[in-house]
Amino acid sequence: MNQKLALPLLLRLIIPFALGYFLSHVIRAINAILSTELQNELSVDANQLGFLTSMFLLSFAALQIPLGIWLDRYGPRKVEGVLMLFAALGCLIFAKAEGYLMLAVGRLLMGVGMSACLMAAFTSINHWFDKSQVPSMNALIMTAGGLGAIFAAEPVQWLSLQFGWRNVFIIIAITCIISSVLLLLVVPHKQSPAASESSADAVAGIRKIFSSRIFWQVSAMTMCSQATAGAIIGLWSGPWLRDVGQLDPENIANMLRWIAISMTVGFLTIGNFAGWLNKRGVDFGQLTFGFMLLFLISQPLLLLPYGWWSVVGWVLFGFLGSSGILAYPLLTRSFDNKLAGRVNASLNLLVFLCSFAAQWGIGAIVKQWPANNNGFYPASAYQTAFAIIIVIQAIAIYYYWYNRNTAVN
Repeated sequence: MNQKLALPLLLRLIIPFALGYFLSHVIRAINAILSTELQNELSVDANQLGFLTSMFLLSFAALQIPLGIWLDRYGPRKVEGVLMLFAALGCLIFAKAEGYLMLAVGRLLMGVGMSACLMAAFTSINHWFDKSQVPSMNALIMTAGGLGAIFAAEPVQWLSLQFGWRNVFIIIAITCIISSVLLLLVVPHKQSPAASESSADAVAGIRKIFSSRIFWQVSAMTMCSQATAGAIIGLWSGPWLRDVGQLDPENIANMLRWIAISMTVGFLTIGNFAGWLNKRGVDFGQLTFGFMLLFLISQPLLLLPYGWWSVVGWVLFGFLGSSGILAYPLLTRSFDNKLAGRVNASLNLLVFLCSFAAQWGIGAIVKQWPANNNGFYPASAYQTAFAIIIVIQAIAIYYYWYNRNTAVN
């Protein structure tokens, strides 16, 4: 890996992958701002909305293991470039949907298309940069995702009001095609360390990862923490602000924007700050644990009745929820470089399976309470769902802390 890269080459490596991950976050978070339109126009209830949004995560997760093998064998440029075309097709189907089934198919294809965006970027960075630079480069990609989440708030609401939510998805589809072209034609080629690996060796690499105690110690707390952040920011923050905060659509969009901004700042600062501390001798595993613990501690603010503390709670939720970025370089340091794609994808598989369960599970719990005439659910419904999520995270974080003496150094 090169210590320093010329600026034009650096831009060719970062910008196409950053655009892909920007779009991934737009698609992942867009249902939070368009949930009212989907519920009103297509009669989608809370449980269906949770499952529909989770279809993105389910298809995303289903591809992670083969994706890891493809990334290590064919390289991140080709893999993501092709898959982005599936995302474009999914957006077009979603835009033309007249019922729940077409919405689900479209969302499923979006998940397939976006499944490589983050892992391809991380794998490319791992191939081109020294390990000491990886957290900072990863932070740039994650920041692009945060900007995508910001775009999925007020800008998407404005576009929806001006052109309709269906045309918004058509615009995203066109941008996915542009992203695919950039990935295939602009990103430089580099031979993958596992390009000549046999299928048997590829599967053996997966077995090695999933049989590793270190992998499970890190992934347990990471998947619970990141599933919470993804499920709530990606979907349930909007309904919470509407039902518990009783905010109008404009103020919901404003609050979602601040959540996304805080998450973006977290991506940019936490990764760079952790890398800076690690260079000065602070254990990277302890840093990862510490930030995820802070994320857990901040969440009970969202169990309280709505007030100024809720704003603080949501800003902290966005900022500290980005700390899961640290788990990826933490784990890749513990395995051979030729397994980088599979290590990242294996962790991502668990994160998104847990995110799917969290998004759908929150909806299933909330639906146990009767909605009012406006379709709003009581605060107690969200308090119960969020409290259960907090307890699950606490158990996973304790598991890492209890086994900390054998965790990654």
